[in-house]
Amino acid sequence: MIDQNNVYTTLDLNTAQQTVIAQAQANNIVIQSGSVEEQLQNWLAQFLVEADTGLFKSYQMMFNPVGAEIDLQNPNTPRLLNSISSGYLKLHNATGAPIVVTANSIFTAPNGNTYTTSNNTVTVAAGGDNYITVYSVLTGISQNLPSGQTFTGAYTLTVTNPQPFTNGRNTETDTEYLNRITYLLTNNSSQQATPAAEKELMVYYKTAKILVNNSSNATALPVIIPPNGYIPIILFTSGVQASLAEIQNALQIIANRFEFGNPMAAATTLHPLLSGTIYSGAYPEVYYLAPAQAVKSTLTATLNIKFQAFIDATEKLNLANAFATFFAQNVVNFFGGSAGNFSCVFTPLVGSSTTTAIPLLASQGIDFEIGPYFSIEQIRALISDQNQLAVLAGMEYKSCTVLSLILDPQTGTEATVNLNISGAGGTVLGVDFSKTALFSDGSSWYDRYMYINPAFITISVNEVA
Repeated sequence: MIDQNNVYTTLDLNTAQQTVIAQAQANNIVIQSGSVEEQLQNWLAQFLVEADTGLFKSYQMMFNPVGAEIDLQNPNTPRLLNSISSGYLKLHNATGAPIVVTANSIFTAPNGNTYTTSNNTVTVAAGGDNYITVYSVLTGISQNLPSGQTFTGAYTLTVTNPQPFTNGRNTETDTEYLNRITYLLTNNSSQQATPAAEKELMVYYKTAKILVNNSSNATALPVIIPPNGYIPIILFTSGVQASLAEIQNALQIIANRFEFGNPMAAATTLHPLLSGTIYSGAYPEVYYLAPAQAVKSTLTATLNIKFQAFIDATEKLNLANAFATFFAQNVVNFFGGSAGNFSCVFTPLVGSSTTTAIPLLASQGIDFEIGPYFSIEQIRALISDQNQLAVLAGMEYKSCTVLSLILDPQTGTEATVNLNISGAGGTVLGVDFSKTALFSDGSSWYDRYMYINPAFITISVNEVA
């Protein structure tokens, strides 16, 4: 029952009966106990109780559904069920004969998770490398893995994953499902196809965007886009090695959101494409996707530190290595990167230099956009986190005299881009992949992202007086 203050209260039988009798007496209507009138009023009151409660439950289910009620209300956007993880393995053959990795081969990760090659098969040449896509045997988020893992299997191969394994998912809980439905309804229902598609793509993929060409002429810059068409750019874990399992959600979303597929299948070595066929209507349509590609990045730094008088030579080396590790790990955490070893070169005031290979942990980074913007100053700021430096008692960070980040497009005819700062008050450069013309043809890296391989990090730590 809703009162005059619009406050809901449950209408029970006694309250209803007393209200009816009171109003009848106020209007000089006599109700005798057990009379037909009283029975009718009782039946009416009981009906109001049932109707009142039933209507309230209907509204409650509509605005705060639980369990299967959410699924029933959203038949066109089903709950995301548990799914397998996927990724690709790098296979290195150090033997003198080729090795064939057959379909349905099993590889085991260090944590005991098992992954199958399914229907995939590859041949690894003697002394060479090859890649193969694998899928987790079990489902769930626990099947996802960071990069840099070493796998075991039934082959004389060194098997690692250069990129993380993703896409493993548990069945959505009621809260997760309801939040996703609310998000999609709030953000997508009143928007045009492009931003709506981008938002839905990001439900499944870390980063995605869609470039649109509204003209009647095809474009070549910044990437190839058909006339009156579009190209989705998506950060797939396996890059150009992405399997159908990785791209199928993207293909289905594009097919649902757009009325036509890309008619042009053009690609270049700088901007490769993936494609797939979707049967969303009477006729099959082919859709094309650009996989975002990691940029090869080489970081060189020279850091100057001062030690307290009581620190001996062995402890100086340990502190220098710890300081370099602190900085290098911050860089990997900032951009994202694989596990591996970087080089630290320590030069004391007295004695010769020592080079140490130091391991770093893999990281997915801080979710930079495809085509990011950053400056060399942001990287230099990662050196001087005072909270972390405080644990390195016995040394003091003085300056950074060399800091260089070289971005290599990894093509034979393209020059590298060098962000650097030299000396106190030196030049600080920034780069915007989406706006700065980085290739000799004037195009930008619209489909690239930063990813650090520790093998390309060299940090020199010099002792100063």
